[in-house]
Amino acid sequence: MRIIEDSTFVKLDEFDAEKLYKEYVDIYKKYCKFVNKTRIELLNTKDKEKISYRRMVYDTQKELLENIIYLERYLPYSKRYYTKKQNKEIQRLTFDKKSNVGFIPLEIYGDNVEEIVKNKILKDEMLTIMKTLLSNKQYSCTYMYFWGNMTQQEIAEKLGINQSNVARNIENAINKIRESEYFLSFLENIL
Repeated sequence: MRIIEDSTFVKLDEFDAEKLYKEYVDIYKKYCKFVNKTRIELLNTKDKEKISYRRMVYDTQKELLENIIYLERYLPYSKRYYTKKQNKEIQRLTFDKKSNVGFIPLEIYGDNVEEIVKNKILKDEMLTIMKTLLSNKQYSCTYMYFWGNMTQQEIAEKLGINQSNVARNIENAINKIRESEYFLSFLENIL
């Protein structure tokens, strides 16, 4: 096996990576057959030693698969079977309404979860109203001022216009929003 050393990481040439990959896949397949044979016996046990053995068996299987997926990085994309399989499974679980893959538990935000959700909904609705009513320049200035926490001078520098134009765009945008029927119906719905 020829290993090419670099200052930051070790590279395998494609032939060696493919050979090592095939060996890992063979071991993984044999190990999966072993796990399937002993699975029923291990699942129905209440013996503490067998339970810890069961954990070790599944951890070893998981480690082998992780190593295979790591080795697939050295292979051309067309030969990355397990990586593609894992990606499809994650994608399937993400779009499955019964699965929690891809969701962030709201408890990590503490006690004010309801307030965070309301604020997010209000912000999304307000941005929709702004996109509908305002010109691109008015929308950009208003968004950067209120949600980007930028000063009028910073906005002016970023957009390449005068600070007075930024102030005028924000003022006109606020007046346009206040006078619109769309915004008034939005306020009626939330109040």
